[in-house]
Amino acid sequence: MVHTFQYVSKEMAKIVSKIENVLISKCFSN
Repeated sequence: MVHTFQYVSKEMAKIVSKIENVLISKCFSN
């Protein structure tokens, strides 16, 4: 169970950083 939680939190961190990159690039392009 701990293994699964660590995996999920890693995946969430990847998704969050992707979203942040998209938002940042949108802000700079505007």
